[in-house]
Amino acid sequence: MFPGRFTPNDVDVYTPETEETLMLEILREQLGFTVTKQVATAYPKRLSITRIYWLTKGTAKINLITVKGDNAVVPIFQFHSTLVMNKISCYGMFCAYPELTLNGIALVNTGVKLDTYSKRRTAECIEKYEKRGFTFKDQLGDYRQFHGHRCGENANCQKSVRTLGDGQGLFVPFTAHTEDKEGQTHTTVNTADGTNSVEWSLGGLSCNGEDFMDGVVNSVTIKSESEGEAKAD
Repeated sequence: MFPGRFTPNDVDVYTPETEETLMLEILREQLGFTVTKQVATAYPKRLSITRIYWLTKGTAKINLITVKGDNAVVPIFQFHSTLVMNKISCYGMFCAYPELTLNGIALVNTGVKLDTYSKRRTAECIEKYEKRGFTFKDQLGDYRQFHGHRCGENANCQKSVRTLGDGQGLFVPFTAHTEDKEGQTHTTVNTADGTNSVEWSLGGLSCNGEDFMDGVVNSVTIKSESEGEAKAD
């Protein structure tokens, strides 16, 4: 998608705490990776991340990232910007903000008021991607093509509440999976408690620049029609 802008053979794999032991066993025993380092977390405390394992096999590197709870997708929408709100599963690739990401632009997701460490980490991440040619803004209206957008209605707006299944993201299925499975793959996450999705909104300055909004991310349980609507955990 962006040749030369990302490091090959360097992958982040997210797993819920309940599957941490199994994932380590698969990576080491079945795939031949070696754990070279374990850290409590290299991410800001506001993220739902508990531990990180660095694993290598030749020139290939995997960061196994353990997530609080049983929904490993949640931290993706707590990250520094829309640029990295993407995921790859066994079913295909999902991009939450394709209209921004595919054009090399992004919104900063500052969330809550950050401590000194978090501010520094966020700035370092943004600087890294700016050097790779991406552009970042604090507000959607700062981009000319989004002047006059409907606040809270445009899918890219900080005030818009999004879900994995809202139809605004881009899902590219792998050919091994048929089209009729799409609705059950990129829009939901299988967990120990059942079928979950994720609901989120970005944090930062509002479109008018007057308010500072907290970013919100929830794991949402998908209930059957007989049980009623979805609810946040």
